Amino acid sequence: FRGGRQDAAFAAYTRAVELDPVFGIAWYPGSLLAYWGAPAKMLEFAETAVRNVSNLPWRERRLLEANWEFARGAVRESEVAYGEILQTYPDDVDALLGAALLGSEYGWLIGGRFVARRRELDAVHRYQPDDFMGLWLLSKLEARAGHCAAVESLNSKLFPNQPPRIAIAVFCGPPS
Repeated sequence: FRGGRQDAAFAAYTRAVELDPVFGIAWYPGSLLAYWGAPAKMLEFAETAVRNVSNLPWRERRLLEANWEFARGAVRESEVAYGEILQTYPDDVDALLGAALLGSEYGWLIGGRFVARRRELDAVHRYQPDDFMGLWLLSKLEARAGHCAAVESLNSKLFPNQPPRIAIAVFCGPPS
């Protein structure tokens, strides 16, 4: 859902789950997309996914549970669930991204700093270099660290047809 196409992607996922509402894993991407502009839908999609996990393998079931815990604000439970997945599958991009997002939003609450999620974000970027959420979180991390050139580079990938974003001005001063 790069380049401002989040609304179209969200509409497509909404339509997909309308066609097969008991396919639990289909609700997961919709929940992530809803994070960007429809937070109430995020929780609704995550709850629906968890209600429909009975036929899914352990990893997918645990991923949906971790996402649901995140969406409902059960931060520690979400952290445990993502941690369990990563113990078994250390390179699981979905769990790496979920753990990084959790650290970005709630690191202060779970006793970890967002910068400690660098390993997860670097792994996501290595496996999926064009992943919008991964790039966005990496840009956010670089901005917090004051790495202006990295923020500008990442934002040019995230928003190729737009001028440098506010993060550069906020953390680094006006763009040059």
